Amino acid sequence: EGGDEEGEDEEEEMLRLRRSAGYVAFEERYRRDLRRKEGDAVDDMEASNGEGDHAAEDGEMWKMSRGMDDTVEDAGRETIGIMPLSSRETLGSSHQACVAAISLDSAGSRFASGSMDHSMKLWDFGSMDRRLLSFREVEPLETFPVQLLRFSKTGGKILVGGGSPSVKVLDRDGIELYSCPEGDRYLHDMSQTKGHTAPLAGAEWHPTDPASFFTIAGDATVRIWNLEKDKAITKHSKLIKIRATRGQKVNPTAMLVDSSGSKIVVGCSDSSLRQYDTRSYSPRATGEVTEACSPGTEFSSLCASHDDTLYLGRSTDDCLRIWDARNLDQPLKCFQDLENVLGQIGAAFSPDGNMFATGTSVRKGSKQGASIVFFDRVRLEESGRVMIDSARGSVGGINWCSPINQLLYGTSDGAVHVLYDEDRSNGGILNCLAKNSGRSKADAIIDLGPGKIYTPNALPMFQDDEVILAGRVRKRMKPEEVVKERDRATKKPTPPSQVFVKPMGSTLASYLAQGGVKNTWREEDPQEALLRMEEKARDKPIFTGGALLNQPTLLASKTAEQEEEEAREHLLKRIPLHARKEKS
Repeated sequence: EGGDEEGEDEEEEMLRLRRSAGYVAFEERYRRDLRRKEGDAVDDMEASNGEGDHAAEDGEMWKMSRGMDDTVEDAGRETIGIMPLSSRETLGSSHQACVAAISLDSAGSRFASGSMDHSMKLWDFGSMDRRLLSFREVEPLETFPVQLLRFSKTGGKILVGGGSPSVKVLDRDGIELYSCPEGDRYLHDMSQTKGHTAPLAGAEWHPTDPASFFTIAGDATVRIWNLEKDKAITKHSKLIKIRATRGQKVNPTAMLVDSSGSKIVVGCSDSSLRQYDTRSYSPRATGEVTEACSPGTEFSSLCASHDDTLYLGRSTDDCLRIWDARNLDQPLKCFQDLENVLGQIGAAFSPDGNMFATGTSVRKGSKQGASIVFFDRVRLEESGRVMIDSARGSVGGINWCSPINQLLYGTSDGAVHVLYDEDRSNGGILNCLAKNSGRSKADAIIDLGPGKIYTPNALPMFQDDEVILAGRVRKRMKPEEVVKERDRATKKPTPPSQVFVKPMGSTLASYLAQGGVKNTWREEDPQEALLRMEEKARDKPIFTGGALLNQPTLLASKTAEQEEEEAREHLLKRIPLHARKEKS
């Protein structure tokens, strides 16, 4: 009886392990534990009983495995039911470039989308109608693309990052609250800088502390920031330098934080995974996997399951890997042939944690479009695939919201799409589709059909000889008089303005304008006035006296015509008078 109870306990333990860690880890752990418990007794039993007992043991193992397979199939059928595959909607207002990030608040009522066109759009399921339009669009990073978006646990703040070294903290309406400072690029020691000196690569809120968050950047550092009410962020509170085994700098490309906030897993540019303890002051990593993905590639995203037992890693070698959180040396499964051209595709777990999904890219010249691929966590195999129109391009940011069971993803053409199920999804876009968009202006126009419409004043009975216009009685003119009046008004030149406003006021300028300037200056000739003052200015040089004393001698004070006239008169004076009379 004791042996039967132990066998039942082992079966339950095996089923639990298989559900939580996957088939591969289960098989390896079961066989290892079995050998360790039985030890040499197993070999003695096989030697004494022969092949018959060995065959019987294999039969028992086959029955046990068969029973577990049936359990896995039942679990798989349950998980397939939660996939939001029945319907798809495309939101109305789209971005101008690839949608790189999508983040929802914890309640699933509002979400934000960031694009490579530097814009961030805010959407609210409670206020949207059938048109599915965003209620606000901002550019939080100015000329930098928005590649990172994270709602806080309470939903009141949004972390925004991208191509800039600085990260912004906005409220849920898109108004900036905090801005992290940038570091000095010319300092070698990163601990002496106030902030990052390279573009941001990842950002995550602290799971338990709403006033703290983590960031990673291309300067090979992980920085921890703290928010203080009504105070600007001046410097990070803690710094972790990412170094290789030999001490070289390694740039991080993706990160994840566990549910307690004490563990950070960083994917690096050298195809490695490194794990750090945020509570320790030691700069060394607590765990390291040197070849977590193919050499020469890097991770585009990392995420953890809701119970922190599994990690997902999307890499640029067109693979999706899943790890047991307790053993990162070897992945449980590696799903291949999942194109990741953009290097921005993420992955997400389902609300119940039994499934996970990722997107694919479209390579140049390929006829096959992108897709959203779903995987079973227990069976570790593909469960479904949603194809995307090739005109939409590749998949960008992806997010599977738990409260509403709806999957949101962006594409490279700037559109945001929502996958949902009318029976298994609740709230979210279903509330928007149930609302009317309201009467448009085109619907407000009443069609009276064919016919003539007369205005009252156009009818003969309403035409009078006098028309009241602007409170004055004006005699109605005949058509020919109207033509003459129009011709006369067009041919008449526009008279100059005769309005002159007398300067008034108590300032010095107004006083000079009133007493120092005559009222007749507008009728005077400016050239005549200057010539009239020329002799007075020459006799009493008040402003130009010093300059006139040092002027050079004037060589040509007369024009050429004046000189010719003087020369002719001088010549006539030299001719005798009788000669001039004879000549005349």
